[in-house]
Amino acid sequence: MMRWQRLVGGMIGCMVWCSFGAPTLEYVYPAGVARGSECEIEIGGSSLANVNQAVASGEGVKLTFLGPVRTETLNKKGRPVSTVVPNRLRFRVVVDKDAALGVRALCASAPYRLSEPVGFEIQAELPEVSEPTTNRTEAGEYTLSSFPVCVNGRVAHEAADRYRFEARQGMVIVAVTQPETLPPTGFLPSLTFCDAAGKPCEGVSVYAADRAPVAVFEVPQDGTYTLAVSSAVPTRSGDDCVYRIRVGELPLITSFTPVRAAEGESLNVRLEGVNLPRKRVRLFTGGKNSALCLQTITEGACVVPGLRFALDAESAAPDFRVTMTPASLNIPADGSTLVKLHVQRINGFAGEVRVALDFPPLSIASEGGVIPADATEGVLTVSTDGVRFPRVVFGLALTATAEVGGQTVKRAVLPVRRYRVTDAEHEQVFAEPMARSNAGLNPLRINIAPKKPLVVPSAEALRLTLFSSSLATHLGGLYEPVVIYPPRGFTVEGVQRTNKQERAAVLLKCDPAVLKPGATGVLVLGCIKQDDAKRKPLAVTQCVPFVIH
Repeated sequence: MMRWQRLVGGMIGCMVWCSFGAPTLEYVYPAGVARGSECEIEIGGSSLANVNQAVASGEGVKLTFLGPVRTETLNKKGRPVSTVVPNRLRFRVVVDKDAALGVRALCASAPYRLSEPVGFEIQAELPEVSEPTTNRTEAGEYTLSSFPVCVNGRVAHEAADRYRFEARQGMVIVAVTQPETLPPTGFLPSLTFCDAAGKPCEGVSVYAADRAPVAVFEVPQDGTYTLAVSSAVPTRSGDDCVYRIRVGELPLITSFTPVRAAEGESLNVRLEGVNLPRKRVRLFTGGKNSALCLQTITEGACVVPGLRFALDAESAAPDFRVTMTPASLNIPADGSTLVKLHVQRINGFAGEVRVALDFPPLSIASEGGVIPADATEGVLTVSTDGVRFPRVVFGLALTATAEVGGQTVKRAVLPVRRYRVTDAEHEQVFAEPMARSNAGLNPLRINIAPKKPLVVPSAEALRLTLFSSSLATHLGGLYEPVVIYPPRGFTVEGVQRTNKQERAAVLLKCDPAVLKPGATGVLVLGCIKQDDAKRKPLAVTQCVPFVIH
C-alpha cells in the first residue's frame, strides 16, 4: 500500500527563477577602458562575499582577482586601521590591443553561481580620465587638459563632480552619457555646464534627460568652464552611482529627415546637430534593414538616444522580438535552470514562436521554448547531463523561429536585465547570455523520456518520479515540491518515499476547470524550503510537454 504525505499550498502563482544565494552585481567602476590598456576596477553589489572571479563576454579581456576593497580609518589612538568594505571587490583588467570594440557583459562569479551582468565598454578613440576608486567621501575636482576625452566617475556624495576645462568663443562642447554602462540600480546622472564662478551657463541644450542625458554647450566667450556631474535625484548617491561620459567637440546628430524610406530607394538624408562635418548623407536602402540604414546615416557621430529610421516594408510587415531573463544562467549538473521568454508582437503578428539553443556546448540542451499563438510569455529550460558539462563560464546563443507570411523567420533572442528609473522600466540588452554549469547546485528531474509528452488524466492524480541526489530524501519534509509552470491548472498534492535515495514520487493533480481535455503545454516542477516566506525554488525540473487526457 502506497503511503502519501499530503501537502498544502503546493503551487506558486507566478514564474520564478532559482536564484537563492546568487551574487548580485550592481556596478563596475570604471565602467569601461581603452583597448590595449590595463587598469584596476571595482565591482560592488550584494552577496559578493564568496566571489573570487569576474568574467567578460567575448575575447580579449582578462580579469584577475586582487582582493576586497579596503578603507583606512583612525582608531582611538589616532593610528590608521585598514577595514574591509563589504561587497566591494578589486580586479585587474587587461584588454588586448586587438580586442573587439563595444559593450561587453561583465559578471561576477562565486564558486557555485554567476551574477547577472552589467555593461563594460571597450573603446579605442579617446583617452580615459577616471576618478580614483578610493574617493568615497567628497566630490571630485579635475582638469581636462585636452578634448575629446572619456570621463569616468561616480556620485558617491551629494555634491557634484566637477571637470574644469578651457574653451574658446564659438566652440560647441558636447557631453554624452554612455547609456549601456549605466548601473541597473536606477541611478541617472545630471549634466550642467557652469562658468568660472560656478553659475550654470545659458545656451545649454539637454536631450534624453530621463534616459541617458546628452548636454550641448555653445561657448559664449573665451574662458574657464566646468562640467558638473551630479545625480538627477538629489538624494541619490552611493558607490553604485557610476557614470561614463564622452566630452569634447564631438559630432552629435540630434535629428534627421526623412526618417523613413522605401526599400531600394536612394535618397539624401539631411542631418541636424552640432560639430557635423557634413549636413547630408547619401543613403541607398537596397540590401539594408532599418538598423543598417540608421548605422549608415549616423556613422562616425554620437546620436541622441531614441533616434530611429524605418523602411516602409519593415514598418508595415508583421514581425517579432524575443527577450529572455535572466541574462546569466546557472545550470546544475544533471539538472535544469529556468528561462522566462517574452515576445513583442509587431504589426499584427500573432503566430506561434519557438525558441531553442543554437549549437550549444557538449551536454547542454534546451527544453520547452514554445510561445503559443497570441501569447506574450513562455518558458524554456536549459539542462546538462551531469557528466560532461563545461567547467568554465561560456556563452550561449538562442534563436526564435516563427512563420510570418508563409516564410520562416529567425530572430536572435536578446538577454536583458530589467530595472526601473524614475518609475519607468528600462532594460539593459546584451549580445548573448553567459552561463555556468556546476555540480554544487541542486539538480531536479522528472523521470520521463526526452520529448515524450506527459499524458495527464483530467479526473485523477498522476504519479511522477523525481530524481535529485541532494533533495529527494527531504521532499515532503524539509522541502516542498511545487508547480512552477504553468501558473494555473496543476497542484502537487503528495510525496511518496521510494527505495532509491535519489528518487521521490509526487502526486500531480489537474484542475479540470482550468485545463480541459485536449489542452497542451509544458510543465515545470520545483521545490522550495518549507520555512521560506519568499518561496524561492532551490531547484527546477526540465520543461516537459503535457497533454490533458
